[in-house]
Amino acid sequence: MAGLGGRRRWLIFAAVAMAVVAGLALWAVRQHWLEARLARELEARLGVPVDIGSLGLGKGAQAVLVRGLRIGPSRSPLVAIDTVEVAAASLPELLAGRIDRIRAQGVAWRPASSGEASPAWSRMAGEGAGGGGAEIVVEGGVLALDMAPDTAGRVQLAHLRLHPAGDGEMRLSAEGSVSLNAPAGLRGAFSVDALIDPAGMIARAVDVVGRAAVPGFADAPALRLRVGELGFGAGGLTVREAGMSAIVVAADRPPVGIALSLPESIVAAERTASTLLSLAATMDSTTGLWASLQALEADASSLRVARLVTRMSARAKAVPLELVASASLAFDRSAAVLASGLTAVRLAVALDSPEELLLRGRGAVQWDFGAATAEAHFSGSFDDAPMTLDLGYRADRTPPFSIVGALQRLDLGRIPAQAFAADGDGGRGSGDAVLPDWPLVLDLRVAHLEGDDLLVEDARLRYRPGAHNRAE
Repeated sequence: MAGLGGRRRWLIFAAVAMAVVAGLALWAVRQHWLEARLARELEARLGVPVDIGSLGLGKGAQAVLVRGLRIGPSRSPLVAIDTVEVAAASLPELLAGRIDRIRAQGVAWRPASSGEASPAWSRMAGEGAGGGGAEIVVEGGVLALDMAPDTAGRVQLAHLRLHPAGDGEMRLSAEGSVSLNAPAGLRGAFSVDALIDPAGMIARAVDVVGRAAVPGFADAPALRLRVGELGFGAGGLTVREAGMSAIVVAADRPPVGIALSLPESIVAAERTASTLLSLAATMDSTTGLWASLQALEADASSLRVARLVTRMSARAKAVPLELVASASLAFDRSAAVLASGLTAVRLAVALDSPEELLLRGRGAVQWDFGAATAEAHFSGSFDDAPMTLDLGYRADRTPPFSIVGALQRLDLGRIPAQAFAADGDGGRGSGDAVLPDWPLVLDLRVAHLEGDDLLVEDARLRYRPGAHNRAE
């Protein structure tokens, strides 16, 4: 009887052990089933492969902790996240995919390469308890910047928060840093604030503040970018009411202030178009550059710019000057030719007297990048005297620049000596050359040339650089 009791105890122990093993196996199968089900659900929404390392419970009863989430190709995922905690108002809401909060840590993200499928993030926009989507928090995110050839760098997010803002929009705030190692070394930091419409793939009221530096070359301690609306869609990228300002400090140079304004721009796969664009750059009260263009259109084969207007004010060697010009541009990529029509040019150089020297006119310019040549024709007036100029450039010629022209009248007494001074105060240094060493050939015919005690009719001025920089 004792042997029979022992056998019964062993049978009971074996049955209990088998039940435990079966329970553990069932639990393991059940967990794997949950992981596979969640992965399939994410794949259906994103349109790319999804892999989940393991599932567990989060800090709350209605929270799930996902470890080892990979989105995209298994060997090189587009998004790799160490841990993701997903929370909902209740367990049924969580199982139904109605998420209230997502916290991700250790995020690595790379852009999709050419021909590679990108996740359809707009399909992930769900309805949380607040009616505006789930709150998303990212800590320790990294974005690779190697999507273009010969570039290497990354954007590192210290913190990112996306939370409901009402009317289906989300409020985005982020802080981080950027480093670019190629083609040039660049370091910077930034903070971002914006309203995001996930369903429409639109960002509004974008405000970016930051700083950037290229070590040993330039530093931009105050950068700011504001965009009224930024849209991503099938038609491409649309930018409206954009503005940028910056202060750039180069090595051993005074600070330069830059401001850029862009009312609207559309960047599509095969076409780019922009309306009025304005740019301003100032160094001090006497030196500045302003430019604007009325319209820009570009595609894979050509570039067209309508009414480009520029204005420059500077003090070169103590001689104040101002240049105002308007032009239109057209670039043919197949022929590598850029043509420009100069609709108006005005160059004013201040003299010691209240009057100023004026160069005014219009013309046309054409650059042939394949042959490394350029030619231009200009007609107008110099100091109110009619003139024509033909300018040329050939890289294989010495010197490469040439100017041939005709002028009705030239008053040498009106040209101040300080225009050619090297010491910047109107005088000439004792060791300076009589004429500057310009890399050009000048051939100018003057119908009437006069100086203080000189009067020449039908003159011809020729300048050729040489050992003595002589003029004929």
